[in-house]
Amino acid sequence: KPNPRIGLITLASDFRIEKDFNDVIHGKDIDLYCNRIHCYNPLTNETLKKMADDIPKVTADILPDQKLDCVAYGCTSGTIAAGYSSIFEKVNSAKPNTKGGLAYHIIRWVRANFFFPDARQFFIKPAIRLVKKRLAEQSTNWLITTGPPHSMHLVGYAFRKTSHLQWLADFRDPWSQFFVNYELPMISRIRNRHKRVEQQVVSAADCVMTTSPSLTAIYKQHNPSAITIFNGYEKILDGNFAQKFTMTYAGVLKANQHMEIVFSVLKTLSSRDEVFAKQLHFGLYGNFDKINVPLELQSQVAVHGHRKKQEIDCVLPQSHILLLLGNDQPESQLVIHGKLYAYMAARRPVLALVNKHGDMSELIREYKLGAVFLYEEIEEITAWIADHFESYKAGTVAPLAIPDQSFSREKQAEELHLLLKQQR
Repeated sequence: KPNPRIGLITLASDFRIEKDFNDVIHGKDIDLYCNRIHCYNPLTNETLKKMADDIPKVTADILPDQKLDCVAYGCTSGTIAAGYSSIFEKVNSAKPNTKGGLAYHIIRWVRANFFFPDARQFFIKPAIRLVKKRLAEQSTNWLITTGPPHSMHLVGYAFRKTSHLQWLADFRDPWSQFFVNYELPMISRIRNRHKRVEQQVVSAADCVMTTSPSLTAIYKQHNPSAITIFNGYEKILDGNFAQKFTMTYAGVLKANQHMEIVFSVLKTLSSRDEVFAKQLHFGLYGNFDKINVPLELQSQVAVHGHRKKQEIDCVLPQSHILLLLGNDQPESQLVIHGKLYAYMAARRPVLALVNKHGDMSELIREYKLGAVFLYEEIEEITAWIADHFESYKAGTVAPLAIPDQSFSREKQAEELHLLLKQQR
């Protein structure tokens, strides 16, 4: 039986990824075949999406007319810009039925158990050398490492005993409880290693910063200098309500966020009320794994894909409801989605659906940003949307209050600046 074949599409300017792949599969019965894709300058969302147009030809030229078990596109930013489903379709147009076989499961298993703590592990040593060079050229008081990727914290850990240098470990998301880790086929030994190294990092840092109080409480068990500084909004967004009753979802959408529940609720409301069905407009903006709009909602739902931030900033204030969907994963209550703050700036009611209540639920309730429900609370979700539609019909909808200024990025920058001065 022939070895599984992996095709690798790598950027023309990338000089490491082929070596990294060969290092990982060394000694395993896996065959790797590579081809390079043109890289446009400067790298913007537009050029990254344009680069994806070349994927069918580049894929087809990897062992022409031969089957590949798996194709890896070696550009994370390009995948985000173009959308996973778009990349998947372009690869399969050139190599049909790619990714469904043994090689796909092998590469996921290798990613989960050999790339520690994440796929950026090969940047750790070069980053340490870069920091050493910078410190030799110019002294500094603080080294700040931000994760994910949590491999960056291992760079900071290497300097934990450096005199006259303090280290702040900034956790934008949890580490061992990160939802990405739950999705990977990780063996228990590696999961335990993540927990052990996370604790070592947290304990060694001079200061630990998180974006949620619950995660801070966990880290305080290992480091009393753990603090919370929330994410925030850039500026207040201005705009008028759209003429139609408009719901908007903006951001990445994964299968475990259960958009199908929202579609089911909207179908129910549309079948009950002809006026609702006629006036509803549901706009989806962002990158989606795959989205299946029910036939009954085809005329009300518009899937726009990725858009520039400036366009989203105009769309959000036009909405009557802003939809936020939490990840249906263990420990998701530790995360406050950054999207919430953009919604906060738009001053429109937020409808949040989660698998368990936590810091984000408390924030929405305390600051009267909208409502938050568990995914299974279908009747309550339906009634809440129906109630807002009645306000829309009555012409009584109004913007929410100006959000608390403590959530502005300017105030948070001041808070961080003060923290660093106090810690010196």
